[in-house]
Amino acid sequence: MPGNSRTEFLAQVIGAAGDLSSDAQASAVYEIVNRDGRTLSDSATWQAACDWLTANYVQAEGDGARTLRVVREGIRLMVDADSYL
Repeated sequence: MPGNSRTEFLAQVIGAAGDLSSDAQASAVYEIVNRDGRTLSDSATWQAACDWLTANYVQAEGDGARTLRVVREGIRLMVDADSYL
């Protein structure tokens, strides 16, 4: 991932999400978060938000509407966690 700040990371995630209307967009967000999310902070709140998104995405995989809801909520959790740091 270019750069290493949570702000850059969130911008990349939100860019990949776009309007979050397709499984491909949800998958792209999942891949980014799964690959890089936890490495950006030693904050338990941040890591929990990343873990929540990845774990729930895996459980929802195959149910397009559910994966989109999971990714939306996961992004919200990461934004909230970032605001606490």
